Amino acid sequence: MYKEHFLNYFTNRPWRKVEKEYENVPIVDIPRITTLDINYRDWKYFAIEKYDLADHDWERVKSGYNDRYKYLTTLNNQAGYDENNTYVLNYGTQPEANAELLEIFGIDNIKKLNLIPESVLMRLIVKLPSHGFAWHADNLRTYKNLYPQYADTAKRIWFPVSPWGDGHFFQISKTVISNWEPGDCYEIPIGVPHCGVNFGHAPQFTVSLTGAIQ
Repeated sequence: MYKEHFLNYFTNRPWRKVEKEYENVPIVDIPRITTLDINYRDWKYFAIEKYDLADHDWERVKSGYNDRYKYLTTLNNQAGYDENNTYVLNYGTQPEANAELLEIFGIDNIKKLNLIPESVLMRLIVKLPSHGFAWHADNLRTYKNLYPQYADTAKRIWFPVSPWGDGHFFQISKTVISNWEPGDCYEIPIGVPHCGVNFGHAPQFTVSLTGAIQ
């Protein structure tokens, strides 16, 4: 970082605008729901063999964002989040990938979470070292467009599929999740901020699952 950029950063203080946007968000207790039956190798080899089905994603304003999401994403960019530190592989946006991920996940895990099988939308996220998601909150925009009939009872579930390693963490509200086992399962309440980071040395595989409760 050049000196001019460094000084401008502290003059403009972009983080203060981000903090202001989230200062009134209520603090939510985030207990572990359950531990699912997860075989890391299945997910890892899917990601390797189906690389061409992945979306290459990073923090930026995307088509379809409403004005508020455009504003919040722009603030994150101004705070320093960009392709160099938020790049991820995102599997599941294509129907073929979602169907294969559901098969890997298995009906027993769907039943364990009490989900309607045909309502489940999977997202396998692969973060390489030094990358992560900026602090943000979800509004289920994509899910509502694909599954409007289930939107009113949908929940978003997060779980890791790779073993925990130093430098790996996920935060929901004020709960910081680390030292996990594959399949440890947590709910991300809709509208509650969260983020995830891989500042370790091994790749990090996690799943964001959205589905309707039976």
